[in-house]
Amino acid sequence: MNTDIPSGAPMGTGSLADAEGVVLVLQARALRRRLRLLARVLKGLLLVGLCAACASVALLPRAGRFGCRSKQSEAKGNLKALYIAMQAYRADHDVSSDDFAALDFAPKGHKIRYRYVVTDVDPAPGGAAGFVAWAIADDSDPAHAGDAWCIDDTYTITNVHNICEVDQW
Repeated sequence: MNTDIPSGAPMGTGSLADAEGVVLVLQARALRRRLRLLARVLKGLLLVGLCAACASVALLPRAGRFGCRSKQSEAKGNLKALYIAMQAYRADHDVSSDDFAALDFAPKGHKIRYRYVVTDVDPAPGGAAGFVAWAIADDSDPAHAGDAWCIDDTYTITNVHNICEVDQW
């Protein structure tokens, strides 16, 4: 069987092998174009990934502070609840108490990170007994240990030792 294209054919002269070679060349060019496009896309993704990594490193210290401050919100919220419980107890009994069961107080939170303590303050002459309630971070989170808050009978909340402001971040 003769695979040669007749010389009078309108497509030109050449064999079927030549035509297959032209098709292969065109397919190779198309493949190279696709590979160049894929390389450009991958370079773009790499650049976007590097930018995202740089942004996350730049924002990492702030993220640590937000986590620290969110833990401190537990102390502030529970101290406010303790203050309200203490005021209700004092209205009924005219004295302060450090017994949480008598105050009907229990710390709230998913994970309690602070120890709560009430200390009585000597009353002013002719005045009601005062108190100071403390929230002291426990040692379960070493990066947060040492943080301390207090609230007194005048509803003044003070961060006695602020671990979030330490230059560990």
